[in-house]
Amino acid sequence: MDSETEMRKVKKPLRICVVTFPSASESIYVLLSDLLKILEPLSDRLIVLTGGMPQDKLPSKKVQVVDVNTTMPFRQSIHPAWISTLILALKNMSIQVKMARAMLKVSKDIDVAIFFIGIPSLLLPMLIAKIRRNKVVWY
Repeated sequence: MDSETEMRKVKKPLRICVVTFPSASESIYVLLSDLLKILEPLSDRLIVLTGGMPQDKLPSKKVQVVDVNTTMPFRQSIHPAWISTLILALKNMSIQVKMARAMLKVSKDIDVAIFFIGIPSLLLPMLIAKIRRNKVVWY
């Protein structure tokens, strides 16, 4: 038996979770879709943890979406500005808590957590992944 055959037998299935902060802008989901197309052949299980992702942006049925059912509003959509800042801060905290709870649920089923867009706003889910001893990658 050659070394390549041995490596294939030893290869452990790779289970990946891609975490992206939910946004009102759909351009983020286009970038996420491109990343999923790259990761899909490399993984045995691919989970996306976000909110409000359009179904047409998923590369295939193999990708499982865990939706926190919340997205950030556009800052300009709320007036006056000081209320907008207050609402966005509260919404950000709410999203972090929801994503941390979702990360607790999926962390036992993954090996790697990739934090893709919105990393400063994903501190709680990242801490949960670290505590659960998942490999954490941020991009």
